[in-house]
Amino acid sequence: MSSVQQTVQDTIRTRLPILLQTHDWETMTIRKLTQLLLTEVEKSEVELLPLVRQIVVQLLKDANPSVIPLDRVKGFFTGLRKPLKVDKRLQEILQCGSILPRTQIVKYLNQYIKKHNLQDPEQKNKIVLDNALRSLFGVETATFFSLNKLISPFLTIPEEQEQEMVHQYMKEHLKEALLAAEESKMKRKQQSKVQSLNKGTTSHRGESLQKPLKLSNLLSQICGAEYLSRSQVVKKVWEYIKLHNLQKASDKRNISCDALLKQLFDGKEEINSFHISKYLSPHLQKLNGDD
Repeated sequence: MSSVQQTVQDTIRTRLPILLQTHDWETMTIRKLTQLLLTEVEKSEVELLPLVRQIVVQLLKDANPSVIPLDRVKGFFTGLRKPLKVDKRLQEILQCGSILPRTQIVKYLNQYIKKHNLQDPEQKNKIVLDNALRSLFGVETATFFSLNKLISPFLTIPEEQEQEMVHQYMKEHLKEALLAAEESKMKRKQQSKVQSLNKGTTSHRGESLQKPLKLSNLLSQICGAEYLSRSQVVKKVWEYIKLHNLQKASDKRNISCDALLKQLFDGKEEINSFHISKYLSPHLQKLNGDD
Protein backbone atom coordinates (compact mmCIF):
# COMPACT_ATOMS: atom_id res chain seq x y z
CA MET A 1 0.00 0.00 0.00
CA SER A 2 1.37 3.43 -0.99
CA SER A 3 1.83 6.25 1.52
CA VAL A 4 -1.06 8.14 -0.12
CA GLN A 5 -3.37 5.13 0.23
CA GLN A 6 -2.30 4.67 3.85
CA THR A 7 -2.99 8.35 4.62
CA VAL A 8 -6.42 8.18 2.99
CA GLN A 9 -7.27 4.94 4.79
CA ASP A 10 -6.18 6.31 8.18
CA THR A 11 -8.30 9.44 7.63
CA ILE A 12 -11.36 7.41 6.62
CA ARG A 13 -10.98 5.02 9.56
CA THR A 14 -10.94 8.01 11.91
CA ARG A 15 -13.81 9.89 10.29
CA LEU A 16 -16.15 7.07 9.20
CA PRO A 17 -17.70 6.33 12.64
CA ILE A 18 -18.39 10.07 13.11
CA LEU A 19 -19.97 10.41 9.66
CA LEU A 20 -22.11 7.32 10.24
CA GLN A 21 -23.47 8.86 13.43
CA THR A 22 -24.10 12.37 12.07
CA HIS A 23 -25.41 11.81 8.53
CA ASP A 24 -28.59 10.20 7.25
CA TRP A 25 -27.73 6.82 5.74
CA GLU A 26 -31.11 6.62 4.01
CA THR A 27 -29.75 9.15 1.49
CA MET A 28 -26.01 8.55 1.89
CA THR A 29 -23.95 7.41 -1.11
CA ILE A 30 -20.27 6.61 -1.49
CA ARG A 31 -19.91 9.78 -3.61
CA LYS A 32 -21.44 11.94 -0.85
CA LEU A 33 -19.12 10.30 1.64
CA THR A 34 -16.22 11.10 -0.68
CA GLN A 35 -17.22 14.77 -0.82
CA LEU A 36 -17.32 14.90 2.97
CA LEU A 37 -13.79 13.50 3.09
CA LEU A 38 -12.36 15.70 0.31
CA THR A 39 -11.69 18.59 2.68
CA GLU A 40 -9.42 16.41 4.80
CA VAL A 41 -7.38 14.57 2.17
CA GLU A 42 -5.16 16.35 -0.35
CA LYS A 43 -6.47 14.51 -3.40
CA SER A 44 -8.95 15.48 -6.11
CA GLU A 45 -12.33 13.75 -6.22
CA VAL A 46 -11.49 11.83 -9.39
CA GLU A 47 -8.38 10.35 -7.78
CA LEU A 48 -10.02 9.78 -4.41
CA LEU A 49 -13.34 8.17 -5.38
CA PRO A 50 -12.13 4.64 -6.31
CA LEU A 51 -9.90 4.49 -3.23
CA VAL A 52 -12.65 5.69 -0.88
CA ARG A 53 -15.13 3.19 -2.36
CA GLN A 54 -12.68 0.32 -1.87
CA ILE A 55 -11.80 1.29 1.72
CA VAL A 56 -15.35 2.11 2.85
CA VAL A 57 -16.81 -1.14 1.50
CA GLN A 58 -14.07 -3.07 3.32
CA LEU A 59 -14.71 -1.13 6.54
CA LEU A 60 -18.44 -1.84 6.31
CA LYS A 61 -17.60 -5.55 6.09
CA ASP A 62 -15.43 -5.32 9.21
CA ALA A 63 -17.25 -2.64 11.23
CA ASN A 64 -19.48 -3.15 14.25
CA PRO A 65 -22.97 -2.27 12.92
CA SER A 66 -24.02 -0.93 16.32
CA VAL A 67 -22.23 2.36 15.48
CA ILE A 68 -25.01 3.16 12.99
CA PRO A 69 -28.34 4.30 14.55
CA LEU A 70 -31.27 2.11 13.45
CA ASP A 71 -33.50 5.07 12.65
CA ARG A 72 -30.96 6.13 10.01
CA VAL A 73 -30.81 2.81 8.17
CA LYS A 74 -34.43 1.70 7.84
CA GLY A 75 -34.26 2.76 4.21
CA PHE A 76 -31.98 -0.21 3.53
CA PHE A 77 -34.66 -2.62 4.79
CA THR A 78 -37.44 -1.88 2.32
CA GLY A 79 -38.97 -3.84 -0.54
CA LEU A 80 -37.75 -7.44 -0.66
CA ARG A 81 -35.33 -6.75 2.24
CA LYS A 82 -38.12 -5.63 4.61
CA PRO A 83 -38.31 -7.90 7.71
CA LEU A 84 -41.63 -9.76 7.95
CA LYS A 85 -43.26 -12.02 10.52
CA VAL A 86 -43.17 -15.69 9.46
CA ASP A 87 -46.16 -17.92 10.26
CA LYS A 88 -45.30 -20.54 12.91
CA ARG A 89 -46.30 -23.43 10.61
CA LEU A 90 -43.87 -22.24 7.93
CA GLN A 91 -41.19 -21.69 10.59
CA GLU A 92 -41.51 -25.30 11.76
CA ILE A 93 -41.26 -26.72 8.24
CA LEU A 94 -38.29 -24.58 7.14
CA GLN A 95 -36.61 -24.45 10.59
CA CYS A 96 -36.14 -20.68 10.26
CA GLY A 97 -36.51 -17.59 12.43
CA SER A 98 -39.72 -15.70 13.14
CA ILE A 99 -38.57 -12.38 11.58
CA LEU A 100 -37.11 -12.58 8.07
CA PRO A 101 -37.35 -10.76 4.72
CA ARG A 102 -39.04 -12.47 1.79
CA THR A 103 -35.68 -13.07 0.07
CA GLN A 104 -34.46 -15.14 3.02
CA ILE A 105 -37.70 -17.15 3.20
CA VAL A 106 -37.34 -18.02 -0.50
CA LYS A 107 -33.74 -19.06 0.17
CA TYR A 108 -34.80 -21.35 3.04
CA LEU A 109 -37.57 -22.80 0.86
CA ASN A 110 -35.15 -23.56 -1.99
CA GLN A 111 -32.81 -25.29 0.47
CA TYR A 112 -35.73 -27.36 1.80
CA ILE A 113 -36.71 -28.40 -1.75
CA LYS A 114 -33.16 -29.52 -2.57
CA LYS A 115 -32.70 -31.29 0.77
CA HIS A 116 -35.90 -33.32 0.29
CA ASN A 117 -35.35 -33.82 -3.46
CA LEU A 118 -38.73 -32.33 -4.44
CA GLN A 119 -37.83 -31.20 -7.97
CA ASP A 120 -39.34 -33.22 -10.79
CA PRO A 121 -36.33 -34.91 -12.49
CA GLU A 122 -37.85 -34.37 -15.94
CA GLN A 123 -39.10 -30.81 -15.36
CA LYS A 124 -36.68 -29.06 -13.03
CA ASN A 125 -38.98 -26.05 -12.65
CA LYS A 126 -41.78 -28.29 -11.34
CA ILE A 127 -41.90 -28.94 -7.58
CA VAL A 128 -43.71 -32.02 -6.27
CA LEU A 129 -44.70 -30.96 -2.75
CA ASP A 130 -44.23 -33.31 0.20
CA ASN A 131 -46.90 -33.88 2.86
CA ALA A 132 -45.82 -30.90 4.99
CA LEU A 133 -45.92 -28.38 2.12
CA ARG A 134 -49.10 -29.91 0.62
CA SER A 135 -50.86 -29.54 3.95
CA LEU A 136 -49.70 -25.92 4.27
CA PHE A 137 -50.27 -24.67 0.70
CA GLY A 138 -53.20 -26.91 -0.29
CA VAL A 139 -51.76 -27.89 -3.70
CA GLU A 140 -49.98 -30.98 -5.04
CA THR A 141 -47.39 -29.30 -7.25
CA ALA A 142 -45.92 -25.84 -7.80
CA THR A 143 -43.21 -23.97 -9.70
CA PHE A 144 -40.49 -21.77 -8.23
CA PHE A 145 -42.48 -18.78 -9.48
CA SER A 146 -45.80 -19.91 -7.96
CA LEU A 147 -44.11 -20.73 -4.62
CA ASN A 148 -43.43 -17.02 -4.22
CA LYS A 149 -47.18 -16.41 -4.34
CA LEU A 150 -48.00 -19.39 -2.13
CA ILE A 151 -45.86 -18.12 0.77
CA SER A 152 -47.41 -14.61 0.74
CA PRO A 153 -50.32 -15.43 3.13
CA PHE A 154 -47.77 -16.74 5.64
CA LEU A 155 -45.73 -13.50 5.73
CA THR A 156 -47.22 -10.53 7.58
CA ILE A 157 -46.09 -7.12 8.83
CA PRO A 158 -44.78 -7.43 12.42
CA GLU A 159 -47.01 -5.95 15.11
CA GLU A 160 -45.98 -3.18 17.50
CA GLN A 161 -44.89 -5.55 20.26
CA GLU A 162 -42.63 -7.39 17.78
CA GLN A 163 -40.63 -4.32 16.71
CA GLU A 164 -37.80 -5.21 19.09
CA MET A 165 -37.23 -8.43 17.11
CA VAL A 166 -37.29 -6.39 13.88
CA HIS A 167 -34.64 -4.04 15.28
CA GLN A 168 -32.54 -6.99 16.35
CA TYR A 169 -32.70 -8.42 12.83
CA MET A 170 -31.63 -5.04 11.42
CA LYS A 171 -28.63 -4.90 13.75
CA GLU A 172 -27.51 -8.39 12.78
CA HIS A 173 -27.94 -7.88 9.03
CA LEU A 174 -27.05 -4.21 8.60
CA LYS A 175 -23.68 -4.73 6.93
CA GLU A 176 -25.25 -7.22 4.53
CA ALA A 177 -27.96 -4.68 3.59
CA LEU A 178 -25.46 -1.83 3.15
CA LEU A 179 -23.24 -3.92 0.90
CA ALA A 180 -26.21 -5.24 -1.09
CA ALA A 181 -27.35 -1.66 -1.72
CA GLU A 182 -23.85 -0.64 -2.83
CA GLU A 183 -23.49 -3.71 -5.08
CA SER A 184 -26.88 -2.97 -6.63
CA LYS A 185 -25.79 0.61 -7.29
CA MET A 186 -22.54 -0.58 -8.90
CA LYS A 187 -24.45 -3.08 -11.05
CA ARG A 188 -26.79 -0.35 -12.32
CA LYS A 189 -23.79 1.85 -13.06
CA GLN A 190 -22.10 -0.96 -14.99
CA GLN A 191 -25.29 -1.64 -16.97
CA SER A 192 -25.50 2.06 -17.81
CA LYS A 193 -21.92 1.97 -19.12
CA VAL A 194 -22.68 -1.07 -21.26
CA GLN A 195 -25.77 0.63 -22.69
CA SER A 196 -23.71 3.73 -23.51
CA LEU A 197 -21.09 1.63 -25.27
CA ASN A 198 -23.79 -0.21 -27.23
CA LYS A 199 -25.08 3.16 -28.41
CA GLY A 200 -21.60 4.05 -29.64
CA THR A 201 -20.86 6.44 -26.76
CA THR A 202 -17.17 6.21 -25.93
CA SER A 203 -16.74 9.22 -23.66
CA HIS A 204 -17.01 8.75 -19.90
CA ARG A 205 -17.14 11.24 -17.07
CA GLY A 206 -13.74 10.16 -15.77
CA GLU A 207 -12.15 10.63 -19.19
CA SER A 208 -13.73 14.05 -19.72
CA LEU A 209 -12.36 15.23 -16.36
CA GLN A 210 -8.84 14.35 -17.56
CA LYS A 211 -9.01 16.26 -20.86
CA PRO A 212 -6.80 19.39 -20.97
CA LEU A 213 -8.66 22.71 -20.90
CA LYS A 214 -7.63 26.33 -21.35
CA LEU A 215 -7.68 28.34 -18.11
CA SER A 216 -8.73 31.98 -17.82
CA ASN A 217 -6.02 34.50 -16.90
CA LEU A 218 -7.35 34.67 -13.34
CA LEU A 219 -7.41 30.89 -12.87
CA SER A 220 -3.95 30.63 -14.47
CA GLN A 221 -2.57 32.95 -11.78
CA ILE A 222 -3.97 30.70 -9.07
CA CYS A 223 -2.95 27.38 -10.66
CA GLY A 224 0.35 28.49 -12.18
CA ALA A 225 -0.46 26.97 -15.58
CA GLU A 226 -2.39 27.88 -18.72
CA TYR A 227 -3.60 24.38 -19.66
CA LEU A 228 -4.82 21.75 -17.17
CA SER A 229 -7.53 19.10 -16.85
CA ARG A 230 -10.47 19.82 -14.55
CA SER A 231 -9.19 17.35 -11.95
CA GLN A 232 -5.76 19.02 -12.02
CA VAL A 233 -7.39 22.44 -11.61
CA VAL A 234 -9.28 21.27 -8.52
CA LYS A 235 -6.03 19.90 -7.11
CA LYS A 236 -4.13 23.14 -7.84
CA VAL A 237 -6.86 25.30 -6.28
CA TRP A 238 -6.66 23.19 -3.12
CA GLU A 239 -2.87 23.52 -3.13
CA TYR A 240 -3.30 27.31 -3.35
CA ILE A 241 -5.82 27.31 -0.48
CA LYS A 242 -3.56 25.23 1.77
CA LEU A 243 -0.41 27.17 0.81
CA HIS A 244 -2.05 30.45 1.87
CA ASN A 245 -3.71 28.87 4.93
CA LEU A 246 -7.22 29.92 3.84
CA GLN A 247 -9.23 27.13 5.48
CA LYS A 248 -11.22 28.25 8.53
CA ALA A 249 -9.81 26.75 11.71
CA SER A 250 -13.31 26.24 13.14
CA ASP A 251 -14.56 24.36 10.06
CA LYS A 252 -12.10 23.37 7.33
CA ARG A 253 -14.91 22.99 4.82
CA ASN A 254 -15.20 26.79 4.75
CA ILE A 255 -12.63 28.85 2.83
CA SER A 256 -11.71 32.49 3.58
CA CYS A 257 -11.17 34.17 0.20
CA ASP A 258 -8.12 36.33 -0.49
CA ALA A 259 -8.06 38.90 -3.31
CA LEU A 260 -7.68 36.34 -6.13
CA LEU A 261 -10.26 33.91 -4.76
CA LYS A 262 -12.76 36.74 -4.28
CA GLN A 263 -12.54 37.41 -8.02
CA LEU A 264 -12.84 33.69 -8.79
CA PHE A 265 -15.85 33.18 -6.49
CA ASP A 266 -17.91 36.23 -7.54
CA GLY A 267 -16.74 38.54 -4.75
CA LYS A 268 -17.58 36.20 -1.87
CA GLU A 269 -15.67 36.71 1.39
CA GLU A 270 -16.11 33.05 2.33
CA ILE A 271 -17.17 29.91 0.44
CA ASN A 272 -18.01 26.32 1.32
CA SER A 273 -15.59 23.90 -0.34
CA PHE A 274 -18.47 21.86 -1.82
CA HIS A 275 -19.29 24.84 -4.09
CA ILE A 276 -15.80 25.39 -5.50
CA SER A 277 -16.29 23.25 -8.60
CA LYS A 278 -19.29 25.17 -9.97
CA TYR A 279 -17.34 28.46 -9.91
CA LEU A 280 -14.51 26.95 -11.96
CA SER A 281 -16.61 26.17 -15.05
CA PRO A 282 -16.76 29.76 -16.43
CA HIS A 283 -12.95 29.88 -16.24
CA LEU A 284 -12.39 26.67 -18.26
CA GLN A 285 -12.62 26.45 -22.05
CA LYS A 286 -12.39 23.45 -24.34
CA LEU A 287 -9.39 23.49 -26.62
CA ASN A 288 -9.94 24.11 -30.32
CA GLY A 289 -7.62 23.55 -33.24
CA ASP A 290 -5.87 26.90 -32.76
CA ASP A 291 -4.81 26.27 -29.13
